[in-house]
Amino acid sequence: MDDEKKPSKPDQDSGKNDPPIQPQKRQQSVIIYLIILFAAAFLLLLMAYFMQQRNNNAIIGNLKDSLTSFQTMEELREENLALQERLQDAQEEATGLQEEYEALIQQYVNSSNEAEQAQTQVELSHALYSAEYLFQQEEFHQAAEQIAALQSQDLTLLSTVSENGVPSEAQRYETLAAELTEAGYLIDQGGQLLVAEPEE
Repeated sequence: MDDEKKPSKPDQDSGKNDPPIQPQKRQQSVIIYLIILFAAAFLLLLMAYFMQQRNNNAIIGNLKDSLTSFQTMEELREENLALQERLQDAQEEATGLQEEYEALIQQYVNSSNEAEQAQTQVELSHALYSAEYLFQQEEFHQAAEQIAALQSQDLTLLSTVSENGVPSEAQRYETLAAELTEAGYLIDQGGQLLVAEPEE
């Protein structure tokens, strides 16, 4: 009976009867964990790579745009230089044309003056010839009026050259004026010839 009430000793080998954790499963768990970490790291690296590529592409695109802009600016600069050269050529041509125009205007003015002088010479010669004709016809008063009228003209335009013994126009004018003054048809007042009043 004493043997039956005696507590039994715990079985020290009972732990040995539990099923042991299998090292193979633990090793598989570690491998799976490492694979997951590797996959995550790979994904992160892959994402970083694509982001870097995108940044590189953006930078390359900006560089290309900048290069295109520089090329465009260079083309614009060259075009601007070409336009400046064309403008300078046009200005030089305009200056040349302006000088030619001024020369033509001056030539026209000179020709006009020469034509007016020639016309005045013709008129003076005709008036002198008329006065001489009236004097020869003994129309002394009318001849005196013609000589007096000639004073308002530019008498320097009368010819001063004698040809073949024929007196010049200036000499003929002075001779005729002196004869009419001596005859009393002209009055010399301080170098100004006035027509005398005809006798009634």
